[in-house]
Amino acid sequence: MADYLIYDLSGKIIRRGDCSDGFELSQIDSNEESILIESYVEDTYVDVNTSTVVNKTAMPSVINKQEILDDGIDELVISNLFNPTDVVIHGVSLNFYETYEITDGSFEATFDEDGEYKVILSSVPYLDKEYTITVI
Repeated sequence: MADYLIYDLSGKIIRRGDCSDGFELSQIDSNEESILIESYVEDTYVDVNTSTVVNKTAMPSVINKQEILDDGIDELVISNLFNPTDVVIHGVSLNFYETYEITDGSFEATFDEDGEYKVILSSVPYLDKEYTITVI
């Protein structure tokens, strides 16, 4: 039996499994790749340049503040983001989600409703990072 990872072209691990030697290639789509592994460790990705499994590191994002006025002018800025980074805003008390793909290294947002918001950052080579934002 062979253990393998299926990953996309950015290195994000999509799924893992095992099968008879040589059959892992029948498990992948045209926009995916596979790699044979000895064992799987959480919080890893595949370096597509070297085809090796690499540990994710802490995301080096920088946030300007975590308390924002609800005036639609005061701005939340999260910078030093990898290209691309997915940003999810979860309005905890408002029960909504908004998702953005950031490709320029910076995320800016204003708010017009009080409440607590979770801002979750996700990018392939980094561990996910979560900020709690209070809007007053």
